Amino acid sequence: MKKYVIGITLFMLLFSVSSMAVLAVAEKNDAIDIKKWVAKEYYVQITENGKEESVQDNDGEKQPVYWYTMKAYDKKGKEETVKFFATKNLKLQAFLRVYVNGEYPDKTHGIQRYEEITTKQIPVKAKEKLDVK
Repeated sequence: MKKYVIGITLFMLLFSVSSMAVLAVAEKNDAIDIKKWVAKEYYVQITENGKEESVQDNDGEKQPVYWYTMKAYDKKGKEETVKFFATKNLKLQAFLRVYVNGEYPDKTHGIQRYEEITTKQIPVKAKEKLDVK
């Protein structure tokens, strides 16, 4: 009986350690889109051009980025103010699904990524808040 308990304990310990190692590697490489799991999903509409800012890239070259600050809504219609940048000026009237994760010092929420979507992909409560027909 003692050997059985020790065997199971060792198996669980090894399984836990190996699982943590796999998840750490996956998170670093985002191989299984793990960051999406912890981010909250919101919906926005681009209604104005981004505010252009020039930033220095790794090669020392100046590159434009476009900052956006806007209201975003989750699937229940809950509102958050999000702030993010794009490397190009985004298409006006486009709808985006944004993944919120983090906060700036000005209390706006940062996003880790976004994707353009159609109005059919926006949940009903978020559609109402975005005034989408």
